[in-house]
Amino acid sequence: MNQSSIGNKRTYPDDSNDMDTKKSKQDQTPSKVIHIRQIPMDATEPEIKSLGLPFGEVTNMLLMRSKSQAFLELQDVDCAKTMINYYTYVSPTIRNQPVFLQFSQHQELRTNNQNNHRDSDRNGDSDSRPHGGCVLKVIVTNIIYPVTIDVLQQVFQRCGEIQKVVTFIRNDQFHALIQYSNSKEASAAKVLFDKQNIYNGCNTLHVEFSKMSELVVKFNNEKMRDFTKPDKSNYDNLNVQLQAMQAQMNPGMLPVPSSFPPQLFTQGFNFGGGFPNMMGSLSPNNNFNQNIGGGNRQVSVLLVSNLNENEISCDDLFILFGHYGDVLRVKILFNKKDTALIQFADAQQASTALQNLNNVTLFGNEMRVSRSKHDYVHMPKSDDEGKELTKDYSNSPLHRFKKPGSKNFQNIFAPIQSLHLSNIPESVTEDELQEMFAEYGTINNFRFFPKDRKMALIQMSTVEEALICLIKLHNRKLNESSHLRVSFAKNEMQ
Repeated sequence: MNQSSIGNKRTYPDDSNDMDTKKSKQDQTPSKVIHIRQIPMDATEPEIKSLGLPFGEVTNMLLMRSKSQAFLELQDVDCAKTMINYYTYVSPTIRNQPVFLQFSQHQELRTNNQNNHRDSDRNGDSDSRPHGGCVLKVIVTNIIYPVTIDVLQQVFQRCGEIQKVVTFIRNDQFHALIQYSNSKEASAAKVLFDKQNIYNGCNTLHVEFSKMSELVVKFNNEKMRDFTKPDKSNYDNLNVQLQAMQAQMNPGMLPVPSSFPPQLFTQGFNFGGGFPNMMGSLSPNNNFNQNIGGGNRQVSVLLVSNLNENEISCDDLFILFGHYGDVLRVKILFNKKDTALIQFADAQQASTALQNLNNVTLFGNEMRVSRSKHDYVHMPKSDDEGKELTKDYSNSPLHRFKKPGSKNFQNIFAPIQSLHLSNIPESVTEDELQEMFAEYGTINNFRFFPKDRKMALIQMSTVEEALICLIKLHNRKLNESSHLRVSFAKNEMQ
């Protein structure tokens, strides 16, 4: 892209002398040229251009470094209007320094290639300067609702094609690396999403460029994904999905037509709508998950297969999966009792359970968890259909996440050997607690919290034993007024 000038002079007298500033915003004539002031002296061209990229093609640019000003020419006036409207509500920054935008008095920038290249080189802004790459580093803070790859894709794909995503925890913070197909899209995403909330008032994004140029994804799972390659694990579950569909539907009954939820972000952000939080319309109940043949749709029902049918029950599955979301119904398939359908209160909770429980060993079997094709679990019409194999928990008092923004959302952890115990009456001793847990495995470690004896940590010898203890002992009655609360600890006991 060429920079611009007028003749051999590098200034616009009216703009650079703040004539645009003196003109009230109400009296400004819209122009496809945007005047930007108070630019940091060390700002690069790509950083300045990135302010305009989310709104359309930046066709020309003039940088006046000595005056800390620049002009961006967008492809048309409508794009420029959208840009000005958006930055009315979101303060534009370059290198954490606020900058000021307004329509220029000029309707276009004229190009002088020779002067542009000479001035660009003279100001140290030539193409040899480091540019932003295709990979973004994202840190999410103030997490109230779980963050998954599906959530990140739905947010960040508005700026372009997402190729790869890798997520991990570092220093007790959620990190993600997101690779776009080109640096232009990555730059636009950095500008749009940095310091924005995924949900209203929480799950804040902090976005910067990564030093990595290419992400390596060895295989697709819930913590990393290569969107350029098909997800084989979904196809591996296809036969099981079909069997579950046949078992769930009565002969000759047509499937219930799917409801089509509002497609968030499909028309792009409503920049001119006057909403300061551009992602405020996204709620934990309307995220979308990918499914074979399903496109973007809500999936609140999970298919769980390879269960130990001699050990498992609906109540067991309710307690275990209820650790990650409010389970409404559980159905063990009548003709395939090693397989169950579990319906959650919303799709995000189902996704969290899938992320944490897929491939976990329980009662000697490695569970396989995937998204179901069903929108909900049907209750049987008669006892002959195996009524004891289907239970409704809609009104259960054991739901952990009924209250929006509950602290329980911040205490969701993957299965480990260590368990967190709470609601322990003072009359219950360590020996009594250990005796309860020893019934289901070997205890490696135990200790009460030093300042709060109502809570304790206990470590079993294996993760599977910890899973079974959670299933069997959560909500165990300790006295007339207290029931034990069991959940996975954040870290292993040392």
